[in-house]
Amino acid sequence: MKLTIYISMACVGTWGLLSAALPDYVKEIFLGMVIPWSISLISIVKTRSVYNLNPEKLIKHMTTAMLIKMMSYGLLLIIIFNFISFNPLPFIISFTGYFLALHIIEAFTLRFIIKQKPI
Repeated sequence: MKLTIYISMACVGTWGLLSAALPDYVKEIFLGMVIPWSISLISIVKTRSVYNLNPEKLIKHMTTAMLIKMMSYGLLLIIIFNFISFNPLPFIISFTGYFLALHIIEAFTLRFIIKQKPI
């Protein structure tokens, strides 16, 4: 629970700082942050609960989660690019930065969870 709060604080804080530095691109930076942020939080919470309930099902869960994430990202990007008018370059830079940072955090979180309670 604390981790989700820290991740949220980091995402909103960096969005605020970037928005103050680049006021013309507030919407693009926000859209680039909110998609990876929300999917990452859902993934971390769900992975932790699956591992705590039944560690043997973790691999199946991770495979399913990866497929769902790929479809979600694709669908959300198609929706955003087709129905919202904005400058795509700041969005892509913001999305890529948050996507990479949050996936690294997810990887370290998974490693920490498994080290805490080995299978």
